[in-house]
Amino acid sequence: MPINVSYTFHVAAILDEIGTFGLGAPSDTNVYIPISTAIELFGDECDLIIVQLVNSDEETIRNASEKIKELFSDQVSVNSSKAVLNTLGEVISMVEMFLAGIGSISLLVAGIGIMNTMIVSVMERTREIGILKALGAKNRTIMLIFLSEAFLIGLIGSLLGIGFGILIADISSKLGFTAFKARPGGITANTATISITPVLTPAIIINALAFGVFVSILFGLYPAWRAAKLEPVDALRYE
Repeated sequence: MPINVSYTFHVAAILDEIGTFGLGAPSDTNVYIPISTAIELFGDECDLIIVQLVNSDEETIRNASEKIKELFSDQVSVNSSKAVLNTLGEVISMVEMFLAGIGSISLLVAGIGIMNTMIVSVMERTREIGILKALGAKNRTIMLIFLSEAFLIGLIGSLLGIGFGILIADISSKLGFTAFKARPGGITANTATISITPVLTPAIIINALAFGVFVSILFGLYPAWRAAKLEPVDALRYE
């Protein structure tokens, strides 16, 4: 059964935040003590040693890793923070590609939905289009009317989507999640609550809004063209 023991220390310095949470590397949640004090308190056994190098060159990391393995007779594993970051970067890239694929499919489905809705609208308003043409409305006027509707659909949908996305991002940032590393025997060695801070700039919001409107207008071109090409006589006879 674990025994809780309290120690009193003098805080010599507080390090700047670096934005990490462990994974065998320096972390914002770690507390550092001299190695002599650590041996005094916990003995000479440890399961993790963090080594700070003079630079982050590949050659320096490789040489230091080989020296550490030689020093411990190749009975330890050496992981560099740079390698961990590279692995995380690859994972994040795969997730981004996956999300981009889902987003592309969602946009395609949304665009087809907008196009179908507008085609139905054109069919329901065929007589109105015929009356407008009989009164002298030009093809480009009819086309602009339906493109304006597509613009409004895209604008309203984009605003709702952006608002919903900001809400989800805010909820996710407040929830966070707990990361931990467990020692053999189930005793937790390190725990940390990781919070994700969404970065929402005006440029991102404007780009999302513009892209949503663009997709809506793009898929509204065919229904608008179809409405503009209707013959007045045929449109007036349509039931």
